[in-house]
Formats: sequence, C-alpha cells, structure tokens
Amino acid sequence: MNILGGKGKYYESLTAATYSSLPISLGILITSFLSLINSVLGGFLGFIIIAITSALSLSIYFKAIKEFYSTDMLITFVGFLIIIYTFIIAVYVSVAFSMSSTFFSNLSYFSKLF
Repeated sequence: MNILGGKGKYYESLTAATYSSLPISLGILITSFLSLINSVLGGFLGFIIIAITSALSLSIYFKAIKEFYSTDMLITFVGFLIIIYTFIIAVYVSVAFSMSSTFFSNLSYFSKLF
C-alpha cells in the first residue's frame, strides 16, 4: 500500500491483518467443533458460518487498510484486489503441488503392479 501512495508502515499492515483474521479464525474453529460433533452438521452449518465470517473478515480488512494507510476508496480497492489475487494464486499453487505429489506417489505404486 505504500507503493500505491499510502502513509502507513509495517505496524499498520500487521494490525489490519490481525484485526481481520479474528472473525475467519473463529468461524473455522466453530466449524471444526461442529464437524467433530456431526460431519453433516459441520458441513452445512460450517459453510454458512465460514461464508458469514469470511465476508466479515474481508470487510474488516478493507476498512482497516483504508483507515490505517489513509488512502481513498479507489487506491484501497486496487490494493485489496492485488492482495486477494495473490492469496488465491498461493492457495491454487499449494493445492496443485499437493495434488501432484499425491498423483506421482500413486503413479509409482501403479507402476509396480504392472
């Protein structure tokens, strides 16, 4: 956000990330407890809980970036989209590497059979 013209430092970005991670963390914790009780209940109610808490978390992050860095709405939105884009790419790459390692470990198992 400093590159985009913000006035904040490291402490402001750490504070924004900390404030916004609390709701999604509580949502995941509640969903995990519901999944321990009943997996179907955890699946249905967990989806609703995580949807609500992630929307709350993202809105808190957007507002915190706007306030802590003293930027206007457009600059905040551009920075927010860049952060969300990099997060989605990171999740995609980590899932792809996880799936490829599982695929290649199973491939060596099948080659021993034939």
